[in-house]
Amino acid sequence: MAAILIIDDDPQIGALLRQMLAIEGFDDILVAANGKQAMELFQNHDVRLIVTDILMPDMDGMEVILKIRVEQKKPVPMIAISGGGTFSRAGEVLSWARDLGIHHAFTKPIDRAAFVAKVRELIQK
Repeated sequence: MAAILIIDDDPQIGALLRQMLAIEGFDDILVAANGKQAMELFQNHDVRLIVTDILMPDMDGMEVILKIRVEQKKPVPMIAISGGGTFSRAGEVLSWARDLGIHHAFTKPIDRAAFVAKVRELIQK
């Protein structure tokens, strides 16, 4: 079965997103704490959807998006999430991610129903 890859440097956010999706019946969910770990998981698993935080240490979400867009063998839908961090507002960084070709963006805190609906939509494509 193909996996959903969640990337977030906040372990509580990663666990929360995983739990949201598990409750809704998704069972192959990978969680990475940073972009470097995410790239390893991406290389070793059949990933069908990526949910990435944008502002992270050790390779941020923008770098992950660019790296996967350049190296991927097939298009992988991506959802970007951000709380904005201390240097920028969430809307600005998510706008940059949209420019790189992500499929949807959510600001933190994430609306559960909208998030799950978007995941279902992108997985089914």
